[in-house]
Amino acid sequence: MNDALDLLREIDPPPGGLDGLRRRLARHARRRAAIGRSAFAAATLALVLGGSLAVREATRPPAVPAWAAESLLAVELGLVEVPDEPVSIPRAARNRLAIRRVDTSDPRVVLYLAGRL
Repeated sequence: MNDALDLLREIDPPPGGLDGLRRRLARHARRRAAIGRSAFAAATLALVLGGSLAVREATRPPAVPAWAAESLLAVELGLVEVPDEPVSIPRAARNRLAIRRVDTSDPRVVLYLAGRL
């Protein structure tokens, strides 16, 4: 039992005594709390600004690039309106390609004949 007490060494009291230690600990606790409140306020501000930018971006109509006017991908993404006819000829191929709709007995079936000019 005496050997265990010999292992412990004596240390000097903190500067300013126990009251000084308590003041320093309280000061550090206040500093940590202030940093925490500042971090929380910054995170809240970032979320509010980010949310307002997302809402503003969602209400702005999307800019449609020139290639999207005749692109099936643009129709699928909803960037352009679906044409009246499900088949359209790209502007560059209009002088080389012809498409004609063929009437069928079933209105659910749409048939087109395509050929080169």
